Amino acid sequence: MKALVLSDSHGSIEAVAPIVQANAGAVRHVLHLGDGCDDMAVFVHQYPDLVFHIVSGNCDSGDNFPIEQIVEICGKRIFITHGHKYGVKSSYDRICYAALEVGADICLFGHTHVPVKFEYEGILFMNPGAVFARDDSCPRYGVIDLTKEPAVCLLNRRE
Repeated sequence: MKALVLSDSHGSIEAVAPIVQANAGAVRHVLHLGDGCDDMAVFVHQYPDLVFHIVSGNCDSGDNFPIEQIVEICGKRIFITHGHKYGVKSSYDRICYAALEVGADICLFGHTHVPVKFEYEGILFMNPGAVFARDDSCPRYGVIDLTKEPAVCLLNRRE
């Protein structure tokens, strides 16, 4: 089973649409990591067969979505958060400790707009980068293959 990972769409539904459309047949879950979580409402209705997991970021308003969640998919414990509360622009220390504390297998975060993946203490960390690319580069996103052991994260895939 695969999951599509998006973050920082910042109202750019036109950037998200082709990504969701291209991946809808290959993934079962869509995880949005904040700063544009309201953008996902249209896709929740358009793709009823997909399961959406959405957290709020520092640029999101309202209380519609939690700041973080633990999602269980294929026996993997996935910690999702925007990352701003953990200071990910300066260091990954706090988010690494938070993921350890909740017993995560995978930790997904956004906020920096920069794609990165790394492993720490057996936990796979990934930031897919920003869907909304201010520098006119291609929109960024990630795909996680949860059927692999360990799970495989692919960054910046373009279909």
